[in-house]
Amino acid sequence: MKKSSLHIAACLIALIIFGAACQKTQQPVTSEAPDAAYTASIQTIVAGLTQSAPTLTNLQAPAGVDMTQAPTVELPVPSEFVSTDTPLPTVTPQPSATLDYTSTPFPTDTPEPSATLEPTETATETPVPKLVYQDNFSSKAGWTKEIKDNYGFEFTGGGYQIFVNIKDVPIWSVRSNPYQDVQLEVDALDIDNGNGGYWGLVCRHTGGANFYAFVIGSDGFFGIAKKGGGSFTFLKQGGAPIEANISSDDVNHIRADCIGNTLSLYANGVLLAEVQDKEYLKGDVGMVVGSRQKGKVTVLFDNFMVYSPNE
Repeated sequence: MKKSSLHIAACLIALIIFGAACQKTQQPVTSEAPDAAYTASIQTIVAGLTQSAPTLTNLQAPAGVDMTQAPTVELPVPSEFVSTDTPLPTVTPQPSATLDYTSTPFPTDTPEPSATLEPTETATETPVPKLVYQDNFSSKAGWTKEIKDNYGFEFTGGGYQIFVNIKDVPIWSVRSNPYQDVQLEVDALDIDNGNGGYWGLVCRHTGGANFYAFVIGSDGFFGIAKKGGGSFTFLKQGGAPIEANISSDDVNHIRADCIGNTLSLYANGVLLAEVQDKEYLKGDVGMVVGSRQKGKVTVLFDNFMVYSPNE
């Protein structure tokens, strides 16, 4: 079919469609379905036109134009997409029950604190007396030297000897070196073997005839006396106990403490007497020998020592 034929066919189709339209306009519409004859005519014309229509292979391509049908590209038909079921979430594990805290164990019985030991009283250290003077009389100096018919002082027999042959009277010898608090010691031997006299030490000698005396006797007598105002008075006296071991034919060690108002007498390490007196506070130190009614008493002294108890 030529191009003119195509144009004619197109015009015919248009006229048929236009006439049908006009007819439908003039007649009342009785049904929404198209007329059967009209539909058949259209289908006949379309079928004839379709059969007589030129194909691309029958058409001659203009020079230089490739009319070869483009190869069809068969796109791969996607295989049916099967979506995998989204896995249902596994059952969320329930949290395990929180373990209850174990009961805090009751503390074991708190041990009762042991009784605090009461601090023992700190022993007060007794100061060790310091030796401040000693004399074994080998120098034969520093003491009275005098010999009379009834009394005497001399260096003899390796010591210092005093004798008295006057009834019921004391005689003494002191060094001119005053002390306040003092501890005195001396060794003494009764030469006349117990004629009833006494002998010992002197402290706080003042004014030429005022002092304290600490004495023992071969018969076991002891006493602490005070000399002053022309009299010699025993503040305390008595008989020594056996443990003092006062001997009439051997050396006896005598000690006298004058500390503050306290006066103490020792014989061979045994405390014999202690008294309080505050009349004399300071003075010289030395030795004394006294008689009773029986006459002469002679005593040899040695190792005279003076200690300061506060140093």
